[in-house]
Amino acid sequence: MTRDEEHPATGSNTAAFASTGTVSRRRVVQGALWATPAVLVSTALPAAAASPPVRGGLLLTSFRGYQDTSTLTVTTFVSYVGDGAPSPDFPVSAVKVSISVPTVRAAAGAGTTASAGWTYTSRSTVGANEVFVYTWTGANLSGTNTITSALVAVLPKATTRTAFTITLQASGTSNAAAVTSTSQTVAIGAYSLLTIPSGLVATRDAYSGGPRFMRFVAPVLNSSATNAAPVVGLVAKITVPTAATAAGTSSATAGTWTYASSAVSGTDTVYTFNYTPGTLNTSAANTAASFQIPMVASFYFTQPTVTITFEGRSPTASDALTTVSATDTLAF
Repeated sequence: MTRDEEHPATGSNTAAFASTGTVSRRRVVQGALWATPAVLVSTALPAAAASPPVRGGLLLTSFRGYQDTSTLTVTTFVSYVGDGAPSPDFPVSAVKVSISVPTVRAAAGAGTTASAGWTYTSRSTVGANEVFVYTWTGANLSGTNTITSALVAVLPKATTRTAFTITLQASGTSNAAAVTSTSQTVAIGAYSLLTIPSGLVATRDAYSGGPRFMRFVAPVLNSSATNAAPVVGLVAKITVPTAATAAGTSSATAGTWTYASSAVSGTDTVYTFNYTPGTLNTSAANTAASFQIPMVASFYFTQPTVTITFEGRSPTASDALTTVSATDTLAF
């Protein structure tokens, strides 16, 4: 092998390096060819960083729902998503919220709302669901207008009161393309109804000396046969003509109730009693409720109509209010 021949194993020009101590011109050219891609990559990075504005996005926040006897109420906000870098994101227009309810849990009819900035748009059947659509009529969402007002959607619901789930999703248009939020599953808790199985019995003391009282008996029931949730914060409200009431202490004479307060409402006074256990669970047994309210003697021979109302909330249904009332004529 001559000094100018390449080394068979390495392909290097040993003669050039051994005689001069430098890399040959051929090696410089080879190195330049290998370096070129690295230069191209490094110069391409700034161009990628200068990408055009991206589409804005949507996010559902503060969503919840609850049911009562005939309606399903759903609340949510729609928020704008955008990082503002490297340049402002596009706004989102035509914002809508779709609420999917199992067809078996939806009654006939349209949705409603009294929420500012929102309007009910449509209802359609998609598979095993009814999809109710609400449209945002306010300004487009953007980096300076980041959230809608609260949507409070009220939908017609079947009378079934057991728990179920619904699905929410927001959609809109940004930079001429459709954008959607992540869909959210919302649990709708079970709902109970109170009943007064034997009605209200209102009587007064026999005419005699001493304090006079109006007496009210009305057992209340959270039936295990038809309900699936407890009732909390239970109160009894008795409405009687103010002219019939006298000074003195009102009290509960049966059951676990305590007198709480009274308030004048028009020509009537409403007396409130609290159910002290706090929770009325479902059962087949009536909860005893017997009350007395002081009465003026001069009102003894009148027969006004009086009312008792039991109020409570179903905690698993986001504290939906459940009420039941009964009336009776105050008997001698």
